[in-house]
Amino acid sequence: MAACSTASEPPPTTQVPGAASAEAAARTWLLALDSGDYDELGSIVSSGSLALAIGAENGLAVADVLAIANDERPGEVAGYWQSVAASLTDDGFAPSALAVREGLELGVEGYAAVDLAIPGGPLATTVVVRDGSDGWRVDWGATVGPGLVRPLRSMLDGLDYTAEADQVRQLFIAAGPGLRAGLEARPDLPSEFVSDVEDLLRLLGA
Repeated sequence: MAACSTASEPPPTTQVPGAASAEAAARTWLLALDSGDYDELGSIVSSGSLALAIGAENGLAVADVLAIANDERPGEVAGYWQSVAASLTDDGFAPSALAVREGLELGVEGYAAVDLAIPGGPLATTVVVRDGSDGWRVDWGATVGPGLVRPLRSMLDGLDYTAEADQVRQLFIAAGPGLRAGLEARPDLPSEFVSDVEDLLRLLGA
């Protein structure tokens, strides 16, 4: 019988539960953006689709996308969220001041869209959230993916046949339902982008 050793085994990790509702997930996300609480952001946002979004926006290599998906690049992710927070505060409102409207259930099971509005004013943005086995989380890839469909498709088409590239393909496949939900949440998306998203979804079998 082989000797048993625990010296090299990693310590057990505990997944922080998501939020109790779609609206609570959006509110937690806004508060974390406002305070720069990147640990909270890491808990309330799905990491796989976030990695694809950051990779597509910045033309990252496969290894970098995987590192973000595995929570190994906290500095880069923090910088990304800082830019997102800045884009939400162009009108002088802190992210946490945005009004969280009631979530709208989408046609893709387990997904909802939550509108965020400027107090007393117009819609600021919409986030897509997902109900997992342990609560609701923001699906950032679903939120911004339809607008990033072309760099996402370029990333997918450029993957080779290494083990790392196969892992990124799995991220794409897992992101498929969220991307379809995100498309439904974006009725304002130009028709040519809608067509591109539908092509990508067919390729992913979603």
